Amino acid sequence: MAMARMAFWLSALLVSTAHATTWTESFHDDACLNDVFFVDETTGWCVGDFGTIIHTRDAGNTWETQESHVGCSLKSVHFVNQKSGWAVGGQIIPYTGRSASVLLKTENGGETWERIDTDLIPWLLQIRFFDAQNGIACGHSSSIYPSGIATTQDGGRTWTGLRGRSAFACMQLAVDSTLVGFGVTQENALLSLASSGAKPAINHSQPDRDSFSVPFAPTTVSLVGEDTVIAAGRRGRLRITRDQGRTWNSVSHSAGPIEFSSISTVGQNAWTCGTPGNSILHTPDGGRTWHAIATGNTLPLKAIHFLNEHNGWAVGELGTMLRTIDGGRSWQLQRSLLGSKAPRQAAFVVVTNDASSLPWEQLAEHTVIDGFRTVVVDFDEQSTPPETDWQNADAAKAIGISSYVTLRENDVRELANLVRIWRPGALLVHNTNQSTSLYSQVASAVDAAKQRDIRLNLRGHDIERIAEFHSTDDNPVPTDQVSISLSATTHELASQARARFRDRHFPPPNAMRLYLATNAGPQLVPKTRNLVSAAAQTRGQAARRLEDKINPSFGRDQNSVIQRRNIRAIALRRENSERPNSLNASQLLHQLPEAERADLLFELASDAERHGEYDSAVAMLQTLLGATPNHETADAAAQMLLILTASAEVELARAKKNLNIATTVTADAEVPLSEELDPATPMQETRQASFAVKNVHDEPTPQDRLAELQKIQKHRPSLYYSPTMRFPVAAFQRRSKFGEEAVRFYQSQLRGVNDFAWRSVASSELGLHDGKSPILKSQIHAAPTDTSPLLDGILDEPMWSNAKPIEIENTNGETQTSVRISFDREFLYVAVEAFFDPSSGIPKPAEQRQRDVDMANKDHVCLRFDCDRDYATYWTFAVDCQGNAREELNGNVAWDPVWYFANAQGDDRWTIEAAIHLNELTLHSPLEDVAWAIEVSRNASNGDVAHWPASKTSDVLPQDFGLLRFSMQ
Repeated sequence: MAMARMAFWLSALLVSTAHATTWTESFHDDACLNDVFFVDETTGWCVGDFGTIIHTRDAGNTWETQESHVGCSLKSVHFVNQKSGWAVGGQIIPYTGRSASVLLKTENGGETWERIDTDLIPWLLQIRFFDAQNGIACGHSSSIYPSGIATTQDGGRTWTGLRGRSAFACMQLAVDSTLVGFGVTQENALLSLASSGAKPAINHSQPDRDSFSVPFAPTTVSLVGEDTVIAAGRRGRLRITRDQGRTWNSVSHSAGPIEFSSISTVGQNAWTCGTPGNSILHTPDGGRTWHAIATGNTLPLKAIHFLNEHNGWAVGELGTMLRTIDGGRSWQLQRSLLGSKAPRQAAFVVVTNDASSLPWEQLAEHTVIDGFRTVVVDFDEQSTPPETDWQNADAAKAIGISSYVTLRENDVRELANLVRIWRPGALLVHNTNQSTSLYSQVASAVDAAKQRDIRLNLRGHDIERIAEFHSTDDNPVPTDQVSISLSATTHELASQARARFRDRHFPPPNAMRLYLATNAGPQLVPKTRNLVSAAAQTRGQAARRLEDKINPSFGRDQNSVIQRRNIRAIALRRENSERPNSLNASQLLHQLPEAERADLLFELASDAERHGEYDSAVAMLQTLLGATPNHETADAAAQMLLILTASAEVELARAKKNLNIATTVTADAEVPLSEELDPATPMQETRQASFAVKNVHDEPTPQDRLAELQKIQKHRPSLYYSPTMRFPVAAFQRRSKFGEEAVRFYQSQLRGVNDFAWRSVASSELGLHDGKSPILKSQIHAAPTDTSPLLDGILDEPMWSNAKPIEIENTNGETQTSVRISFDREFLYVAVEAFFDPSSGIPKPAEQRQRDVDMANKDHVCLRFDCDRDYATYWTFAVDCQGNAREELNGNVAWDPVWYFANAQGDDRWTIEAAIHLNELTLHSPLEDVAWAIEVSRNASNGDVAHWPASKTSDVLPQDFGLLRFSMQ
């Protein structure tokens, strides 16, 4: 039975395709156009966001939409003749953090586009073909495609990755038919491709690192003739080499600090464009001299393409399209589909310091229901890794946001230029940390934007109003408004956005309302549309999309949305706050279409896991994988199912949960279990599934699980070889007496191309195993003790003096927090000493201690223990300066372990002294040389966030954890 159940959900992994939103014509009309390509003076194509493909037969005077049958962002298009062409793009796979590519091919000029299976290839950003069979593509990297570059010799049906070290992504390539040339990575570095036998060799370099005092940060590159290469980058910087990259020279021009995005070359002519789009640079002599040509457009330009020395096109944000017929000496604004040729602008610019917690429901109301063109600017105060930008941008596009921009250097001047470029009617501030200066920085930028920017030749713009989002429980904004055009609720759209950030579904945060900034303090804004002028209220004008035509079937679709909303509410309703309304859910789920059923199943499974109902979660995940194997949540469901199966922490929590409720599940056990459904049989024709707790004794053996993992390896290597999946498997192998397989895996990771965090995990695991390999992770030793402390919050026992502290520095390099850990055979002991921030005031201790409180805006210390070192699941203990606590197992706040602590408070510091029962954390007492993975963080009241061992201020990943070593000596 166990093997049959495992095979049941494995069969769902064989095929996985993305479930696309069907965007309407108004979204295609003003979608950001990411690439343009013409095969002759009249015939061309553009691709862009929301799955947009448009085609012209008259040089761009008129355009028509071609159906792509995908809703994701398309980044590149290329044709070898009027019939044969390719388009590529991709998206973040919901709840996994990984990306998936989309590759479309046509043999009839785009009348129909066929999607080619690229299951193993991550997000593709560029594609070029040299003939009908031979081509090259680049994009995100992965364990199977570490360089982010792949080639094809059969028209794109199959692809071979080029060897090279892992990069965040290869953004652009400029190569000839022998695959010799250059590329640009997302790390803003150049890579070169040189002939090396049958395959090109990839070399990474930063050519100006020693020869230029100012970092170059290239963003685009192009070949000019045989030896000359032009590279353009950030802040208007141009570099040129005439000896195939051995030496580079700086190039001067008069266009100012443009953020370059694209270069096109014809002979010795080259043209380059970027942000803002008001100037295009041209060189007629191979880069020796450059001239800036005004375009009459300020919106960012993403791509430029010249067919010959005279005819060229440039495309970009809000469907912007420019054409020249005189070699770029003059440019005319064209329009893609529906609107006039008048310049477009944003209705709103939203400035945030935490894109993952944006009020997505309210933004969906602005963009989808009201049709306001909206831009999100991430004022990146936490220096998040570049790959996070892709998650953020993809989330924004999921709710119809026009553009997503990251300002990594918190440059107020750049923010002011964005106001001048997008010319919004209102600016909305989303400040998740009220103690930071985000609002004052925004106000400074708004004030500066009123004046002309001489460097970029941008005229000033005066913002009409500024407002702030604030969390509130009073008069919450409705989250289930129905979009007439998309037949979806704002909650459903917002869930699609949040799925790009998380590994499972979580309930939305408190409602967000808009407040105007006034001299009298914040005043509630009754309706968003009051924030912009009357001119922005008209559909189809500069700041607002056209009204979509009402679908004749809208009445039926609206009833379906309402039914879906009601079923969701019933399914998630909890009886006595203990058990979900499983019977009602199982009776009603069969009424939903397949895609909506899968969405709700994943939400229910996440809800069950969050409440510690692991067996119910497993049953629902198996149902999802068996009934809807092609749904976009299938990979996430398989990943969650594997982790729930392999994790020692979950195993312990499940065992305790099942022991507590074993006497209450007899009746449920008689109901047919969801995993008994035939995956080939439609759900409507089967017996109703129950999401009850399963028989705890009917579990697959370790041999069963490993056999099924081998099947995943064969059929879904991209999923299996993902480090976030494979390292938990190795941890399971260690515990299940298959340790040699784990050792071989760790050894392979040292030969592979994973990033340093995962390589440090592999090396450290080998060091713990054989004592030979270097332990690259930061370590702290727990001090053994023969006497238990008096839990009074006063750290005066000798045991604390014997324990080496974990010291956490704030952003100023000052040690503001120290944590000491000791243990005996029954308890783990923790001592915390944290200094107050004098500028933030000192809160009084809580009169009555609270459990599972929200720590988001509290001064607190958080400890995370990954006892089985699977770097996927971990126990979390958080305590704040007032003596409140919160415990979780990967988001499961229903987990309430047995532990004790006392808090004390002095004039300049607060302390915690705690004792945690070891049997709440592990099935084994700490023995000689046992190690756990551990992470400790301090969130101070002034907004300062610091971690041990990671130095970055953003949320750390499990693979960044250090090691907690135990020794009885």
